[in-house]
Amino acid sequence: MIPRYSRPEMSRIWSEDHQFGLWLKVEIAACEAWSKLGVIDDADMAKIRNASFSRTEYDRQFEETRHDLVSFTRAVATSLGEEGRWIHHGLTSNDVKDTALAMQLSDSTELLLSGIDALMSTLASRAVEFKHTLCMGRSHGIHAEPMSFGLKLALWWSEMRRNRERVMAMRDRVSVGMLSGPVGTFAGIPIEIENHVCAELGLKPAEVSNQVIQRDRHAEYLQVLALVAATLDKMATEIRALQRTEIGEVEEPFGRPGYVSKGSSSMPHKRNPELSERICGLARVIRSNSIVGLENVALWHERDISHSSAERVVLADSSLALDYILDLMTGIIAHMTVKPDRMHRNMEMTHGLVFSPRVMLALVEAGVERGEAYDAVQNAAMQALDQETDFQSIISEDSIISQHLDEAALADLFDYGYFIEQVDQIFDRLGIELNVSTTVLSTYMPGLVHRGKVRDTYHVSDGVLMMIATDRISAFDVIMDDPVPQKGVLLAQMSAFWFRNVIGDIVDNHMIAMVGESDLERSGALTYLPPEWNDRAMLIREADRIDMECVVRGYLAGAGWAEYEAHGTLNGAELPKGLRPAEKLPEPMFTPSTKAEEGHDLPLTEAEAIDLVGAELHQQLKRVSIEIYKRAHKHAADRGMILVDTKFEFGFVDGNLTLIDEVLTPDSSRFWDKEDWQPGEFPPAYDKQHLREWLMQTGWNREPPPPKVPSEVLDMTRQRYISAYERLTGSTFPS
Repeated sequence: MIPRYSRPEMSRIWSEDHQFGLWLKVEIAACEAWSKLGVIDDADMAKIRNASFSRTEYDRQFEETRHDLVSFTRAVATSLGEEGRWIHHGLTSNDVKDTALAMQLSDSTELLLSGIDALMSTLASRAVEFKHTLCMGRSHGIHAEPMSFGLKLALWWSEMRRNRERVMAMRDRVSVGMLSGPVGTFAGIPIEIENHVCAELGLKPAEVSNQVIQRDRHAEYLQVLALVAATLDKMATEIRALQRTEIGEVEEPFGRPGYVSKGSSSMPHKRNPELSERICGLARVIRSNSIVGLENVALWHERDISHSSAERVVLADSSLALDYILDLMTGIIAHMTVKPDRMHRNMEMTHGLVFSPRVMLALVEAGVERGEAYDAVQNAAMQALDQETDFQSIISEDSIISQHLDEAALADLFDYGYFIEQVDQIFDRLGIELNVSTTVLSTYMPGLVHRGKVRDTYHVSDGVLMMIATDRISAFDVIMDDPVPQKGVLLAQMSAFWFRNVIGDIVDNHMIAMVGESDLERSGALTYLPPEWNDRAMLIREADRIDMECVVRGYLAGAGWAEYEAHGTLNGAELPKGLRPAEKLPEPMFTPSTKAEEGHDLPLTEAEAIDLVGAELHQQLKRVSIEIYKRAHKHAADRGMILVDTKFEFGFVDGNLTLIDEVLTPDSSRFWDKEDWQPGEFPPAYDKQHLREWLMQTGWNREPPPPKVPSEVLDMTRQRYISAYERLTGSTFPS
């Protein structure tokens, strides 16, 4: 896909450099599996773990071989020397390629789900905003009956919800790996190798394969993307139609930062629906690519290569294009201008003809035979249409109609409110208002800086970011598909409380204000903010982040207890013997870790931490972190709680050390009730413990996709967060 229609995150997933990195992951994971079987000794394996890939060497090899995987394995082997003989041991090219491709498809799917969530959140918000806004419903392009404009948006939301379900089901079927040899018989490679590699990479082994993972999976991926694109095409087509000069009921964002400001090179008055047209065009590309996916299913015997060249184009292009148009449509829905006055004028264009179905039904209910009622109303309607006359006046003079409906009864029929009397019930049945009022799974606005497990961060202006705490919840480093309603509000408000009331004098922090308190709220990038963001979005100062998590432990729990139990140490430092689970440490310990983009953070010894950030900064971070911990621990103790351990993140703003991210919430800290605590056993924590325990009971393998979480588990988790908030802040949470 050309850069014009590509966004950075999806582009990275489908970049050649990333592909090579995934190939290397597969090769090293396979060597790890051979090592576990005793084929590769520990010394060789230690060197293989540090294998690297040189693009220069790859290009040199490719000039000779013209085979990408052979060139790759030779380039990696060259970086190792003698130990390089183990690279690609027992494998065939597609063991590596298809397994890496599955990782790309899985990662793409996660990104697309994030885009769908952002669009659904925006659709829900605007659907509720216009739930009682009347507009003209049309069939065959002709006025039919009035309807709610919010209902039109709610229908799109419902369709996107079905699309989300399709994407999730498809994700499970494309996230499969294969290391089964040239024709799938595992000749020359034990099946344990495949099992280990797939588990290591977050994939399931294909139940059966030949030389490739079967292409029905990839075809389904493209088909599902095509369905999502078709929905976006449908939405964009409607927006285009409603922006016609003759209709003029909605208008794309125009002239805003990041949007089109010129409609024509020769006609200065034009404000064209170019963004929606762009979506329609790219949707055609995505749909056409799905046909290529179907053509790739039928391969000769155990495999031919006819699919390969096509897949190099269609899988990346469809992923990039859909990611792009999801983002584009979210912006259109968020920022489009809706014109209720124009909608009302359009309803009046046909002089009341939109009430003809209601008049006919009233006649039937008054005892008139349906056919006779239809003909009488149609005759009056055609007369009104041809003469451009008021429909109500004509039917009041019709002998058949006036015989059964008096003037007062007719007047009651001409009430626009009739058409939206049941819209509240429709919204209740959808559950869309619950989604808006309590839950934010994903967010959208221009200027995305980072989308983490829980928080989305956007650029607002020079030096100013907006950090939004969503209701996403993760466990074992996997984001659940089911959110915890209002969790993000709890996290944001709790962080604001600590920043302002307890620890603000110890070190600078990045908080400027909650969004609703700031003068920036209605300017520039923040012109449209959904109401459900009000209490969860924080304006912050942009910082140069320090790549180290500053963990402080006051008690032996979690990973700290696991290390002590196994080795008698904490981050490599010796501790007294005989300490019990949950025992209070003599003094709080600074136990920093690496900040990993994916997976678990890794603990750092003091020497490793000093190597990472330098002795002076390490000492400053240690001092400040422990001081914050002690202050927060006392505050919690005064309220009957124990702050067990916590982690902080720091950066620099204008050269000053600054506390950033969220602080002292159940997501980053472990809290116990003082009355429940005694050394020797772990009391319940005020965090997602219930969720983790339920997940462990399911037998889930801790790899995506996660199981569906029951509502009672989510509610129990929510109640623990609320309890922590209320006890620590002294405020009642408005549930």
